Amino acid sequence: MSIGGTVPLSCFSQAKTLLDAEVATVRKDAGPMKPWRVHDLRRTMATGFQRLGVRFEVTEATLNHVSGAKGGVAVIYQRHDWREEKQSALEAWARHIESILKPAEKTNVVSIGAAQKLTV
Repeated sequence: MSIGGTVPLSCFSQAKTLLDAEVATVRKDAGPMKPWRVHDLRRTMATGFQRLGVRFEVTEATLNHVSGAKGGVAVIYQRHDWREEKQSALEAWARHIESILKPAEKTNVVSIGAAQKLTV
């Protein structure tokens, strides 16, 4: 991750300060938001991955966790990096977030009640 796409993000507190300022600007009419931590984004993504049907191992690999089935001797023998699966999961997560931020237009959706009125 990078700010401006030029260098890797290394100072999360600085990035969070910038994000908090942007959120405050966008939410100015909605009032203050509850305090949050960068770790909350990781938790939200992990929960979202499970709702999207992402395999638990892929979620753990994306979060760079070494636990559960990947612990013990498995960490020595299991060398798959889940690269393609992580990319697919992150792309699915991006589509999910995009659908929340920009819902599909409902111009082609007609309720059953409205359709019945049109045919009567």
